Formats: sequence, C-alpha cells, structure tokens
Amino acid sequence: MNGGTEFEDRLGELLTREDTAWGAGGPDPAAVIAGARRRRARRRVGTGAAALAVALVCGGAALTLGDPRPAGGATGVAGAAVTTTAAVLPGAAPAATATPAASSAPAAQPDSPVRLVEPGKQLAIADGYRMSVTATRSCVEKWEQTTGTWEQPFGCRDATSDNLDHSAPTVGAQSVGDGERTVVTGLYLGPAPARIMVELKGVQALATLVTTTEMNGWTAYYAVLSGVTRSASGPNGPEGSPSVAAWAADGTRLADLIDPRRSDPWATAGGGTAAPAAR
Repeated sequence: MNGGTEFEDRLGELLTREDTAWGAGGPDPAAVIAGARRRRARRRVGTGAAALAVALVCGGAALTLGDPRPAGGATGVAGAAVTTTAAVLPGAAPAATATPAASSAPAAQPDSPVRLVEPGKQLAIADGYRMSVTATRSCVEKWEQTTGTWEQPFGCRDATSDNLDHSAPTVGAQSVGDGERTVVTGLYLGPAPARIMVELKGVQALATLVTTTEMNGWTAYYAVLSGVTRSASGPNGPEGSPSVAAWAADGTRLADLIDPRRSDPWATAGGGTAAPAAR
C-alpha cells in the first residue's frame, strides 16, 4: 500500500471519530489534520526515545562485557605482543610471586681419578716414586740417590693378608717423603669407593685410585702432598700420621683412618657420614 492511500484511509477514520466527538456540528477538517500531525509527531519522538533507550542499554552491556580491542593502547596488528594485567579484587590477597628455592644440598665433591694399569707394570706416581699392583698386592718404590737403586721403604702389601680386617670397609696408609713432598699410599678394602682423600698437617689432597685386572674387593691409592714434610716427631707422631677417608658415590663415608689424638679433618659440611672407627 502506498503512502497516499494510507493517509486518505487514516484521514477518513479520524473524520469519522471526530464527527462522533464533535456532534451534529461536524468536525473542523483543519483541526482534525493538525491533531493528526501532533499525534504522529509524538509517535516519532516516542519511537526515537525508545530506540535511544535500547541503544543505551545495549551500550551499557557492551561496556560491561569489555571492549574486544587489546587494552593498553595495543593496535591489534597481527604479531604484536599484548600484555595482559590481571585485575585485583578489593580485599583479595595479592598473587604469590614464584621464588626459586634455595638449594641446601652441599656442593658436589669431585671423584678420585682412576688409573687402570697392567699387572706388575711400574707406574710413576711422583718424581723418584713409583708403584706397581697385581690382583692381590701393591708395591711402592723410592729412588735412592746414595745407592743409585730403587728401594721399597715398606715392602709390598698383600690385600689378602690375615693382618687386615676384612669384616668391614677398611683403609690403611703409609707415607714416605723428602724435603719437597710427602707421598701417601695404601690399600682400601671394601666396595668400590668414589673418592679417597688424604690429609697431612692441614693440607688435603684427592688421592688417585690404581686398579688392575682381576683385582676384586680392594683398590690401591696414592696421593702426593707437595711442600708438605713430615714432622720432626717422626712418622708415628700425631703430626706425622696422615689421615685418610673413603667415600661412596652418594657421599657416605665408607672408612677412615684418623689418629685418635687428632680431630677429624672432614667433620665439617661435605665430609659425609662417618664410618665406625677402624679397629
């Protein structure tokens, strides 16, 4: 239906209704037309206000849900980094900040170097000192300038000797030296150690382990303490007796040899769990 026909039908309806209201005198067409225009204007204003209300309600909902554009002035360009800041509710506890846990474990100690040699072959362990091992014994020799020969200051040690304690891990020590160094050698009986340390007159040294084929349940070791000489009290005095200890890979002390008149040089942190005193 076009606008003209609709207007004529609507005007006829109004004239009929106004005719009833005005009575026999009949309505004034100009007044009827003016009233119709006022009512139409009010409908337009009401429709616009309703539309504005709907827009405000929808706009409020949109603002409540949040602007889909990145906050903080980000442009939304592909590949641009967007930083998101979490809102903190009133009265809420602040978010915990992750802090790296401090490690209480002691610093790892180095393992003793291991030298695998042929049975009976001489191994130079220091200037003027050498060692040889077999499946069952260890021998240490020292060069004597006065005689021009190699001599054995303690003879050879047999790892199967009945003089050694085989009931528990055990470590023994012998020392020989000159004015420049002290060489400490010995046998360790028990499960394979990861580390053997030697101490003399406050100086510590990491011992070297010496093994050979068919050696079972024991190992030989040596350590060279440069610049350390034995005390004038002699090798049997507390100042001249080296302290020795052996540790497993997990840090457990397997065995030690410490003169009872001296303090444990490894009693501080990192010394491992002390083994029962050697008998």
